[in-house]
Amino acid sequence: MSFRSLLLGTVFAASTASAQSILLFDEFSVNQTSRDALGSLGLSYTVGDLNTFNGLLDGSSWDLVIVEANDEIPVDLPSSMPVYGSEEWDALKNYVEGGGRAIMSFWDAGGDVYENMNVVNAFGISKTFSQNITSTAGLTITPWLPSHPIFNGPNGSVGPITTFTDNGAFDGSRLDFLAGTSSLAGFAATPTLFQSAIVEANGGRTIYNGILFDRITGSSGQTLLANEISYLLVPEPAAGVLLAGGLLLLRGMLRRRAR
Repeated sequence: MSFRSLLLGTVFAASTASAQSILLFDEFSVNQTSRDALGSLGLSYTVGDLNTFNGLLDGSSWDLVIVEANDEIPVDLPSSMPVYGSEEWDALKNYVEGGGRAIMSFWDAGGDVYENMNVVNAFGISKTFSQNITSTAGLTITPWLPSHPIFNGPNGSVGPITTFTDNGAFDGSRLDFLAGTSSLAGFAATPTLFQSAIVEANGGRTIYNGILFDRITGSSGQTLLANEISYLLVPEPAAGVLLAGGLLLLRGMLRRRAR
């Protein structure tokens, strides 16, 4: 484990000593990866579904919002439903644009089914060239920035992800990202246009996952998401704590050399 990851784990442990307010959208997930990841971190959370998510999001203040969306949710939802469709993700869009931290796993970034999926723009994703994935056969997610904490976090290391399952018609999206974002991993071995799989945006406040968490088999999905959660839940002063920790380590090394 790297020095930065060790410090990140220490900061995360300290930050979670106080209650964290976490909202999880989970409807029809099969493997419940988000719940397992949160449980592995010892974090409590509130679950919202198609009927309650927007009300919960608007009704309280949240430190982190996680969206684990499954493609088994019916397309022909009535307009009264609070999620999916033309403007039903606006509450999440407004939350992110208002400074909120969020992780999203969705299958229609390209807007093939939901034409007005403008929420993805708030996560640094462009619908224009994002393409939905209909099969995980031969699929590999390769870290493009392997030193990033989500691949080397306090919850374990994550290398190329190669084991998936097909639980429905759509498995995720090959992403096209907007300017000012970081493409952390992709569906190609090296950075390739329109092949992004994980995109960090909004100054490190949001992470969009192009593959549904439900599709990743084995422990990789849970470890990846746990690392993403740890990374986003570290409070803003963390950068100062990391710097202070590094300076203390450097001072100790200099003292030992001076003896």
